[in-house]
Amino acid sequence: MTTSDNNRNEVAQFPGKKLKSYTSDDFYTCTPEIFAGFGHMYVDDDCFESNVDNRGIRTAKFILDAYEIYCK
Repeated sequence: MTTSDNNRNEVAQFPGKKLKSYTSDDFYTCTPEIFAGFGHMYVDDDCFESNVDNRGIRTAKFILDAYEIYCK
């Protein structure tokens, strides 16, 4: 893994950690499997993906990657 990959991983994991803590603290225990499934919501539904991608090209894919990286 390159330094650039490490930096992307750290950036991607920060919001994941915060969201996972929020979910576990306020709703239910959010296992890695459940949390990884959240990421798929962003790309598995074309309408949802299109809406998220209005914030930037491939934003939904970035979010999915962030969830998956965090769960490793």
